[in-house]
Amino acid sequence: MTGKLSQQVQDLLSKLVTAADQRGPQAAASFAALFAADAQFIGGGHALHGREEIQASREKTWNGVKSREHTIRGLYQSTENPEQFAFLGSLVVHRADAEDAVSMRICANFDVKQNSGTLEITRYEAFAEPPSTAK
Repeated sequence: MTGKLSQQVQDLLSKLVTAADQRGPQAAASFAALFAADAQFIGGGHALHGREEIQASREKTWNGVKSREHTIRGLYQSTENPEQFAFLGSLVVHRADAEDAVSMRICANFDVKQNSGTLEITRYEAFAEPPSTAK
């Protein structure tokens, strides 16, 4: 991948994290818009196919949650396939029914493609360690 596309991937990941941490009427749509129409999303106990399923799932993500904060620690490109990436990071979730936050390290693999000049996620698979309580 060229340096320009690499910057596009960094921008896409930044938009993904921002959308994942947003709540409100358009948050789920903003998140789902980053995925291809036929994208596959695996994570959080879900195996979803297509932008519509991804959006419907995101609409339920905030049930019982006050806030969430994703932090990206590293972004890596596959040496075998220039359209495959992985990131490492962390997630802190403040639940509505608990005083303490839950923190976990996370990582994800994702594939991208260009569609009419826009970079989209075609496959996304998330992994997380068991959560710990963060004070």
